Amino acid sequence: ERMNEVEKCVRMHRDHLKRVQSSIGTTVDTAIAAYEQGLEEEVERMDLLLRSYVLMEKKINKHIETLSASRTAPDVTPSIANQTIEAYERIELTDNDLKNNEKYKEFRQKTKLASQAGAEEDFEEDLAVSEQVVRTICPLTQTPFENPVKSKICNHVFSKAAVEAFIKSTRKAKC
Repeated sequence: ERMNEVEKCVRMHRDHLKRVQSSIGTTVDTAIAAYEQGLEEEVERMDLLLRSYVLMEKKINKHIETLSASRTAPDVTPSIANQTIEAYERIELTDNDLKNNEKYKEFRQKTKLASQAGAEEDFEEDLAVSEQVVRTICPLTQTPFENPVKSKICNHVFSKAAVEAFIKSTRKAKC
């Protein structure tokens, strides 16, 4: 019976992974179209969205890997389950994740983001600067970004509705 539950979870996560990968493809196509129309702000928003999808893809793959490994493990105790959830939450997006994602590379190559550092540089050199952590959680709501916007003052990214509500409720805000 436990095997059936694990198999059902693995199938469910693989289906979810396919939907995320489909969303990545759709977002890349939309971003390229926005770039071709000169909508730079939309391209930057699509970049944030793509990064969050690549992170989701990484987390789902790790979850599938963990579930698959549990097929042969003895019953999972609450302590082990909690440790697995905590490890899953600590997974972060790195430049290598982006560099190794074919759809993200396509996005970078077909938009201005591929040529920001100069037309002669290729994608590998552009991303090889350092390991950078990309957050997909709004610092105000502690939930995944919804309609992310970037502050011109501090360069932090927030969910649009959350930052608008924060600004309305607070006269002076500092980062």
